[in-house]
Amino acid sequence: LPTSINGNKIIGVANNAFTDIEYTNLTMPEGYLFIGQLAFEEASVENLYLPSTLNEIFDEAFVDATIENIHFENGSNLKLIGYESFQYATLGDFVVPSSVIIIEAYAFRNSRFTSFTFEENSELILLEQGAFSDSNLSSITLPENLFSIEDDVFSDTLLTTITIPENIKRIEGYAFQ
Repeated sequence: LPTSINGNKIIGVANNAFTDIEYTNLTMPEGYLFIGQLAFEEASVENLYLPSTLNEIFDEAFVDATIENIHFENGSNLKLIGYESFQYATLGDFVVPSSVIIIEAYAFRNSRFTSFTFEENSELILLEQGAFSDSNLSSITLPENLFSIEDDVFSDTLLTTITIPENIKRIEGYAFQ
C-alpha cells in the first residue's frame, strides 16, 4: 500500500476500502494508524502485514474475511480491537500484540482460528461482552493484567482449557456458558 497520494500522507485504511478483494500478500506501511470500518469485509488475504504504528482496528473491519496469517510488526502500538472487528472471520494463528488494552464486544464472535494467543507482557485489561462467543476457540491462557471478563465472553465456544490470572477482579454472568 502507498504511504502518500499526490503528496498527501496516508494515515489509515478507509471504510470499505478493500471489501471483497483477494491478495496473496498485503503490507501496510509504517505510519498507518487505523483500519476503518468494514475495510476488509469479505476479503481474502494470505499474508497481512500490519505496521507497528497501527493504533486501532475499527468496528467490523474484517467481518467475514479470510486471513491465513496476520503479522503484527514488533513493537506494535495497537491498543484497541474494535466491536465485531473479526466477526465471522476465518483466521490462522492469531497472536494479540502485548500493547492491546481492550478487545471490544463481539470482536471475534463466530470466528474460526487455528490458534489464539497473547504476546508476553500483555497489557490487556478488558474483554468486553461476547468477545469470543460462538467461535471455535478451544484453549486460551489469559494475560496476567486482565481485570475484567464481561458477560458471555466465552459462551458457546469449544473451550476445554482456560488459564485465568489469579489477580482478575471481575467475571460477569454467563462468561463461560
